[in-house]
Amino acid sequence: MNYLRSCISFLLLLQVLYFATAELSFKSIKVGISNRLNDIVNKESLVFPKTLNEITSLASDQKLIVEFEVLSSLASNDNPFVLNQSILYITSADKEFQLPIVAKFLPSKNKYKAVLVSWFYFCA
Repeated sequence: MNYLRSCISFLLLLQVLYFATAELSFKSIKVGISNRLNDIVNKESLVFPKTLNEITSLASDQKLIVEFEVLSSLASNDNPFVLNQSILYITSADKEFQLPIVAKFLPSKNKYKAVLVSWFYFCA
């Protein structure tokens, strides 16, 4: 099983290297909240931007950094909620594909910086 994961990770890395060197223009980054791998949690009381068009960095070392802000909490009695990790869906503008990323979020008040920590295969 670990061998299979390693092979999949390697193939995805090759795919990422190909797309990163092809000067991608990203159309959007869609945020899906996750408390565990492949376990999407819908927090309806939190308002997120539907797309993120600003990419802070896409360096040659494949570190992707995006910044966004949690706009508000709709429920007044909502428990404090801090994102620890999430899944970012990257969609290319010129190629029809999506790449899911597990990202760690570094909170500063309600502003977050998502830093790519790993690529993984995601089946919806």
